[in-house]
Amino acid sequence: MMKPKKILCILSVLAISVLSAGCAGSQPVNDSRGAADSSASGSAVQTDALQFADDFLADLPECSTFETFTMTPKPDLSLDALYEVFDQAVEQYFPGTFTDAEKESLYEISGSDRNGEHIGGTYTALKDRYQKEDLPMPWLWFTCDKAMMQMLPNGALQTETGNVAYVLEYGAPGNIGMYCAADENPVKERIHIPLDGTVPDRTIKLLDGEVPLKEACAYTIDFLKKDFDPKTGNPELEPDIADIWLVEMKNGVTGLYMELTMRYQGIRFDTSYKQDGQRSFYIYDKGEQLPYALQSAYVFMIEKEKFDSIMVFGTAHAQDLTDRQSCALKISYQDAQEQLRGEVSNLANMLFTRAELVYLPKLNLDNLENNSMQVRAYWKFRAENKTDQYSYVFYVDAETGEVDYYKY
Repeated sequence: MMKPKKILCILSVLAISVLSAGCAGSQPVNDSRGAADSSASGSAVQTDALQFADDFLADLPECSTFETFTMTPKPDLSLDALYEVFDQAVEQYFPGTFTDAEKESLYEISGSDRNGEHIGGTYTALKDRYQKEDLPMPWLWFTCDKAMMQMLPNGALQTETGNVAYVLEYGAPGNIGMYCAADENPVKERIHIPLDGTVPDRTIKLLDGEVPLKEACAYTIDFLKKDFDPKTGNPELEPDIADIWLVEMKNGVTGLYMELTMRYQGIRFDTSYKQDGQRSFYIYDKGEQLPYALQSAYVFMIEKEKFDSIMVFGTAHAQDLTDRQSCALKISYQDAQEQLRGEVSNLANMLFTRAELVYLPKLNLDNLENNSMQVRAYWKFRAENKTDQYSYVFYVDAETGEVDYYKY
């Protein structure tokens, strides 16, 4: 049995949706406190009542402090400004692909009136109504056989998807919609990128030639920092790659599915559980939303120095940070393990696979109007339960030591 008060179960959803004065560098740890004896691959060794897998990774920043803060989406643009940003993004990712006449028939509004009734149709047909009536700002979007794009009311790019991977998969163009190559093709390998940024020294065969994995990662980070969202993104939230999936496409081609997160003052934001392309941003328990909001962004690369899709990162990056307070890291990594020993009663069934310090945003479920999130640092432990076949994520508050968890 488990002692924490609630079990949080992840459901897949496709809508929405860090070095400080006390942080310097990172410290991957594989020692007697954080790894099993490597002489027996796939087994586990009992260590002070906690069991660690042979490949257990403790990915620890060297921190003595962290910040708590409020994170709030940037304010909405005017409709004219939103259209301008949207059209510029279309030309950035799909230059010269669409004529003005095609844009008039493609660009659509998705919104609602003050009573919550849906408003949908082309931008051309609805723009006058939005200029005359006091309506909440809508999304802009389109989808066709050449591309797909979604943009939030504040100008954050929610989704852009091209058709190269789609055509490779299906042999002909089609309405792209929410296509994700990692959903439709086998994932042949998953590579974790530790906090120190170490990328394996290997070469990947893309559609247009081979590329060193290090170069692909460097290009991705550089693009997200400089060119992705200079008008809406918060430069304090540094883009980061947490994991890479090697996706087996047709004709011997490999696609790079890069799971994105952000760092603030050396600490990563927590990422959601993913399996074969299923993504989660919010967590639900028995149909009711719970407060954790997780990073679920990715880019997909099938050609060198080009993204076939970018998902959700713009939403996560277009945030204002307020109410910042510095806190001492009162609970150390070792303290966090002690907290787990005191709170989790069936440790004999748990095999721990990874530990890290993360920023974890929490929504105010009583006031979702502004989507503000309270952010704190937590020690995060991943584990597999050998009896119920579930995976578990444990959180230990880095200041108070409070323990919570969810399973999936």
